[in-house]
Amino acid sequence: MIKGGLLSLEARLHPAGSSVVIIRCSSIDGDISLRRPQAINIMEAQFFRFLKIVGVGFKARAESEGRLLFLKLGYSHEVELSVPPAVRVFCFKPNIVCCTGIDKQRVHQFAAAVRGCKPPEVYKGKGIMYVDEVIKKKQGKKSK
Repeated sequence: MIKGGLLSLEARLHPAGSSVVIIRCSSIDGDISLRRPQAINIMEAQFFRFLKIVGVGFKARAESEGRLLFLKLGYSHEVELSVPPAVRVFCFKPNIVCCTGIDKQRVHQFAAAVRGCKPPEVYKGKGIMYVDEVIKKKQGKKSK
């Protein structure tokens, strides 16, 4: 049993010679296969992905203990995202979202889904982007 912070994964390990091979790993919502380096990282630490929301009036809020994420992105309605079972979401500020969990693939997949709601535009830089992401801005139209 591999435990980390809020969630846990159960893995059956099989020794093959001098190394350890993971056969299957059962999670909260089914069986998945894991590679060996990923399992070592799961035991050591949780995975985080920080998102920054840039734009006037763009906000995020998490509810239901990190199970729902509501985004105000300039549309006529709020965007509501349900968070997968192996991931938790926290909002430190209205414009900073933290996706965390013990499964790297699911954390990054959910962060990509959130970013896909309003990807950063190349002219003004507004939208949802990763904190460590650099947006190369384009030059606008030139006037005569």
